[in-house]
Amino acid sequence: MKSILLLRFIILWVVSFSLFACGADDRIASSFSPKRQVFYDFFNDIRLEVADLEGAYSRLEGFTEDTKNFLESREAQERYSIAGFYFEKGLDREQGAYNYEDRFEEDGCVILVIAYPPHEQSIWQTRLQNNERGKGKQVGQNYVFYQVFTAKPRDADLEQKINTIIEKQMENHAATIGKLFN
Repeated sequence: MKSILLLRFIILWVVSFSLFACGADDRIASSFSPKRQVFYDFFNDIRLEVADLEGAYSRLEGFTEDTKNFLESREAQERYSIAGFYFEKGLDREQGAYNYEDRFEEDGCVILVIAYPPHEQSIWQTRLQNNERGKGKQVGQNYVFYQVFTAKPRDADLEQKINTIIEKQMENHAATIGKLFN
């Protein structure tokens, strides 16, 4: 009798897990830390909306996969006290330039979103002052910096679309991403 119950439990578990796995979106980045999950939910909602634009803009090619890899990289995330994601296309990292735009190849793009805790407010403020087209907002007790930069040629409409997505998601997730990160 116990073996039948155990067998039923195992079958139920396997079926439940299979159903859950089948419904999962493979574009979603997974957090390696449960404490960061609310920020990953925020980032993933931004990423999924921008992914809808990916097919229409060559400068966004690879955005979904690259940002997922970035978010799931422990090495990349260790650069941040909380978390952040980064995407670049057509940025020449070898070429110095007086104007940031001069460092790009055709159809260049950079998208950066970082969450900062209260003790890093000065870093957030410095980023706002030193990054062309960088924006930011205090969300609860934390700070979010974001930059959408297109070049050669600049696509101000695309920048606005992505900034609008980020701002909407900041508003949608404010209750969770605004809490102290411990």
